[in-house]
Amino acid sequence: MDATAVYRDLVAEADLRHGIFQGCVGYNFIPPSNWQAGQETKQLMVFVNGLMVPQESWFPVMAGVFGKYKAANLPCPAMLSYDRPGQGVSGPHPKDVNPEEGSVPGHRHGCKDAANELYDLTNHVLKFPDFVDCKGVKLIFVCHSIGVPITRTAIVKYLQELAGLIFLDSNIANTDFVSLWPDPDAPDFDPKALPKDVTEDGLRYARRMYQAAFHPSVPNPEGISRMDLKDLLPSAKSPLVYEERSSNPKGPFLTVVGHDPEVFAEQSWTVGVAPFIYTTKQTKQNIRKGANRLQGMLKIPVPLTMNYINLHWHRYNEDLTLTAHPSRRKGLIIARGCGHFIQKEDPDFVINAITDLLHDIRALE
Repeated sequence: MDATAVYRDLVAEADLRHGIFQGCVGYNFIPPSNWQAGQETKQLMVFVNGLMVPQESWFPVMAGVFGKYKAANLPCPAMLSYDRPGQGVSGPHPKDVNPEEGSVPGHRHGCKDAANELYDLTNHVLKFPDFVDCKGVKLIFVCHSIGVPITRTAIVKYLQELAGLIFLDSNIANTDFVSLWPDPDAPDFDPKALPKDVTEDGLRYARRMYQAAFHPSVPNPEGISRMDLKDLLPSAKSPLVYEERSSNPKGPFLTVVGHDPEVFAEQSWTVGVAPFIYTTKQTKQNIRKGANRLQGMLKIPVPLTMNYINLHWHRYNEDLTLTAHPSRRKGLIIARGCGHFIQKEDPDFVINAITDLLHDIRALE
């Protein structure tokens, strides 16, 4: 699906508006829409990117949601997508433009900065005239990959206003990724415990590749550091997204989605680094140095991914569901046929997840 064509359709059909926030953040906003007299939309849905794909990856999803609600003559929530500084249509981050003395390129701003910027942008949009007559606007966040921990960090300031959350294959925030693999050179390592088709050399290779490509110390083109994630969110089970002693005691509805393990494992072997992150020149050099392979390809054998990364990721996603009230949890749901980039690989899946979430939210109104 051509993102440019979808964008043009959204401008024409949904009154999509482009804006710049704080001089560098490019965003797109679709105002709340009503097609029935007396109905009032009270939701703002915010789409939060992962590292590799910018906001245009959400355009087919936004168009699909808008189209469904227009066809049903139902009010559609306002929608907001944006690119973080250094990503997509946005300019560089101010901390990269005017770096502090002694700061390290690629680590001048982190996920806490991104969470604060998400909070500020959301507040900025909530002041638009479109919401003047909407009392008590409720927020919905649809997040992918590293967008999930960024959102989890930001929403602690929004617990009373939260109506819904969708987490699409969250980044595993509390790991360095290398330690997800057993260390065959550790004193307590037992080679007899290895699963079928997994070797000690295979583990060394996987650890070396993940160190070169995914360790938090490795920079990315966006320039956002992941070094602070483990301290911000040491557990997938907390913080909770609800407060029992509050005006919103059960909190938001939460849907947690994970990738199809077999598809992801196959992509990790055939596509290499592409299922995960951007490849920068430095990352490619790191990978070549670590594996003596060309083109920055990880080529992790399927049995390794199936026995280790997929299991850890699955447990992490399952634990994320526990952050919501038991009556508001949905998942873990597996996006069958999808690797990591669920909104790109199957936008209809995400559209349906959103419409299901909105149905649950409106059933309470």
